[in-house]
Amino acid sequence: MFGLLMDHPGDAMTGEELAAAVGIPNGKYGVAGVLAWPARHCAAVERPLPCRYEEPMTPDASGTYWIDQAVADLFRTVCEGGSGGQPRSPGGSRREGTPETAVRRAGQAGPSLAG
Repeated sequence: MFGLLMDHPGDAMTGEELAAAVGIPNGKYGVAGVLAWPARHCAAVERPLPCRYEEPMTPDASGTYWIDQAVADLFRTVCEGGSGGQPRSPGGSRREGTPETAVRRAGQAGPSLAG
């Protein structure tokens, strides 16, 4: 889901559209469920989710999700193996990783999510 949003930065998509595009069951409720785990980890390190959400204007409409261009560019750099501003190790090589390993590293230093 994040990959789809990163491939279309700034383009707002409803939960139903996201679910259908990437095969998440239960439509917009499934999308909300998928975001629950990353939201907990982001909160634990006092960071926002990489995607944004806007409430619907009317009760019968759906809210929309999107990723800003700057966020998409940052994650793309990390996914492609660029330094993305990451510190280099004493040997001079950049730290290996993906956004997922970066979240795990940050989570190791932050508060526990147990409870």
